[in-house]
Amino acid sequence: MAELLDLTDVLGEGGCVTLVRRGLIEVMSAMGVEGVREVRWVEVADRLGELPRAELRDLPVMMLARSLPSGWTVVVEVDGWTGWVGAQRDVLERLSEGGGAAASLWRSPNNEEVLYAEDGEILGGFDPTTGHRWGAHQDKFGPVAEALGFSLSGVEDQGEDLLPLSVGQRCACALEALTGVRLTRAMFDDPWQGGLRRV
Repeated sequence: MAELLDLTDVLGEGGCVTLVRRGLIEVMSAMGVEGVREVRWVEVADRLGELPRAELRDLPVMMLARSLPSGWTVVVEVDGWTGWVGAQRDVLERLSEGGGAAASLWRSPNNEEVLYAEDGEILGGFDPTTGHRWGAHQDKFGPVAEALGFSLSGVEDQGEDLLPLSVGQRCACALEALTGVRLTRAMFDDPWQGGLRRV
């Protein structure tokens, strides 16, 4: 089996990855993006590097997406100054309506969370570093916790079974355990489809 992707290698210390079981244009529209076009990763990096931080709050957020052969769409955000779109509860609920599914992972330095929604409802959340689960349907995260080596009887009992993974790998593993989608380095290669979301 291929080694787990370390999301830190592609996103750095912050970012948001959202997986949605819907088509790309439908997903981007539901996330507030208009005018989807081909975008290269360097355009996003250049845009972030050229502007003083104070000006970033007034800019629209760049969203990047690609369709996967499995029928899922992956959306990536690196513009986190206004909050992660994919981590907003109402957005995930909208993306999962009508029997759909949506999972989102957001990271900032020393903080990460995975959220999951099905059929228009947030089922819960999971911290891939501590194993903490929350939500009305946190049992959905049992396989995720097991995949990372956490004890299902409680974080305090995790012992030495935790897999020796980096934080970025733990995040990728959590998304895979929820969706069945294995993130690979090739998924982050150019070109992307992308557009701006007005905040």
